[in-house]
Amino acid sequence: MLRIILLVSCIVSLASVYAQVQQAERYEIVQRNSDEDFTIIPLKADGLALFRKKFKFNDRNRIWELILLDSTVTARKTLELEVDNQGNLVGYEHSNGFVHFLFIKNEIRGDMEIISVDLASYEQQRLKVVTDLKINLTHFNKCGDNFIFGGDVGEEPGVFIYIPSAKNFKIIPGFFKKRTELVDVRVNENQTFNTILISRENRDNNKIIFQTFDPSGKQLIEDVISIENHALQTGISSNLKRDDLMILGTWGNTGARQSSGFYAVPVNPFAEQKIKFTYLGELEHYLDHLKPKRAEKIKERTKRVLESQGDADFSNYIVPHNILEHDKGFILLAETYIPSKDNYSPRSYSPYAYGYSPYGNMYGPYYPGSGMYNTNDARYYGDNISNTQEIRTVQSEVVLFDATGTITADFSIDMEDLRMPTLNQITDFYLTNDNLYFLYKKETELIIKKINLQDGEVSMSTQKVKMNSPGDYIRSDSKDGRIRHWFNNNFYLYGYQTVKYEDGKVKDIFYVNRVKID
Repeated sequence: MLRIILLVSCIVSLASVYAQVQQAERYEIVQRNSDEDFTIIPLKADGLALFRKKFKFNDRNRIWELILLDSTVTARKTLELEVDNQGNLVGYEHSNGFVHFLFIKNEIRGDMEIISVDLASYEQQRLKVVTDLKINLTHFNKCGDNFIFGGDVGEEPGVFIYIPSAKNFKIIPGFFKKRTELVDVRVNENQTFNTILISRENRDNNKIIFQTFDPSGKQLIEDVISIENHALQTGISSNLKRDDLMILGTWGNTGARQSSGFYAVPVNPFAEQKIKFTYLGELEHYLDHLKPKRAEKIKERTKRVLESQGDADFSNYIVPHNILEHDKGFILLAETYIPSKDNYSPRSYSPYAYGYSPYGNMYGPYYPGSGMYNTNDARYYGDNISNTQEIRTVQSEVVLFDATGTITADFSIDMEDLRMPTLNQITDFYLTNDNLYFLYKKETELIIKKINLQDGEVSMSTQKVKMNSPGDYIRSDSKDGRIRHWFNNNFYLYGYQTVKYEDGKVKDIFYVNRVKID
């Protein structure tokens, strides 16, 4: 009887999870060997944009294919865009009913072209952007009617504005500083934008320089915040969905490539404020992926370090991805990973964080939400493919902060050494009044972890990636399929598969499934 009760309880628990996470619709397109991979751009309620280069030419122009899906992943329009054959896609942006693509033709002088597609009329608009500066671009955004660029000129960071109405490429003054890194450029809800510089002049004079500008580049806010004792590695600002602004990120010991914890600091240019540093060993669930005895030892060592105010002795490779703002504060999503041993080579001291150096790094610069196109994405078919550059993602975590920057809770999900070819976001999450959901794709399955925020109860479940027909069989699945938040309670799940269909035909396809949390 006890076994029956436990079995029924388990079935009911799983059913409740499955009832709330559903794969609603699916889109498929045949992917031939000569086809390039798709770049997937979420357009919120406007749908999804699938963009790729075609092996097709018109005189000196290369043809790019743009497939627009609606909010039910149904194809509504396919367009062809002609791009100079020397043009390289480096960035994209969705703003006010348009999707914008940034191409660079001449990296030495900075010849750029922006192609904007109206999502209602499907008309194309083209802008030529020319500058004599050689800019290593790291950020691309649209703010109001203008385009915002961030990047490095030589070893110094800069922020630039292109004003289409005046055909003017404008340099914002005050950014070209040595030993300084531009870690964030982010557009706010009210169509202003924020920039974050981390200045690393020397051990005793490091600081965050936070600024807010209007769309024309006029400075509205500046807040200079001193950094004491620790070295900041990353920084992401909130974007005024709330009335206050917060900077969140990771920190480490001076010169370290690994992160020792998370930090938070509210923006307040009218008062001095201290950065709140939290060690990984202080968090409740960050160490859950370790064996209990090791986790306990780390927590004990962290207590001793806090008492002596010494350097942290436990750290990991951590990359933060985005901030969610809600009525009680802020939530940071981050992932812990292990670099490939074949690619990892310790460097001499550098003032820049391990993954954010303007001098380049082994995986390419990755700035969350930067609008820059990651050219490292790749797909793999078959079971016998090996990739010496695989990155092992071991854990995803969300950290909850209140309005003062104090951590109120943290949650994590063990990824079981999930291997991917790129350092891009793998997991995503969704927050309701009562529950927090972690979601990620592993091979042919969607993994779901549900955490009840009231009583802490945890339930895990898996779903097979839903096919168009129950008789369709997945022969192989790409390693680089992922899931991302889309809009409201919707996510998109995507990847590349080799499928044997009910009629016996076998095809390589690209797919997108809409996932809904009720």
